Amino acid sequence: MIRIRMWLILFVVVVVLLCGSAFAGDPAPEDSLSKGLDLLVKFFMLAVVIEVAFSTIFQWKIYLKYLHDKGWKTPIIVITAFIFCKTANLNIVGELVTVLFGSTHKINNTIGLFLTALLLAGGSSGMNTLFSKLKIRDPEAIQKRADSLKSEPEA
Repeated sequence: MIRIRMWLILFVVVVVLLCGSAFAGDPAPEDSLSKGLDLLVKFFMLAVVIEVAFSTIFQWKIYLKYLHDKGWKTPIIVITAFIFCKTANLNIVGELVTVLFGSTHKINNTIGLFLTALLLAGGSSGMNTLFSKLKIRDPEAIQKRADSLKSEPEA
C-alpha cells in the first residue's frame, strides 16, 4: 500500500512539473478555454490528493469498526472539503463561471465554495472508483477488515 501511494505522489509531482505555469502562479493564457482547462487540471490534482488523504481516515481501525457502511463517508468528505475551500478561499466553480461567461457572471462566494467542496468530494469518490477499477485499492479487503473488526469482542 505504501508503494502505491509513493508512485501516486510521484505521478502528481511529475504532472505538476510538466504543467509548469499552471501551478507556478504564472498568468494563464488569455484564452478562456485554456484557463478553464487549467482550473480543471488543478481540480483533478486536488481530487487525487484528497482521495489519498481520506483513504488514511477511511481505512483507520476506529472508522472501520464504528462508522463503516453507516453513511458517514460523504458528510465527512463534504464538510472537510468545505472547510478546506473556505480557509484556502478556493472557489473553483466561481472561477470557472467567470472564465467561461465573463466577469459579469459571478456567483455568491459561499455558494461557489460549497459547490467546489461538492465537486472535490465527488472527484474524490471518482478517484476511489478509478483506484478500485485499476486494482490499486481493494474494496472487498476493506469490507472484510471492517467485518472482522466489528465481530471482535470489546476489550
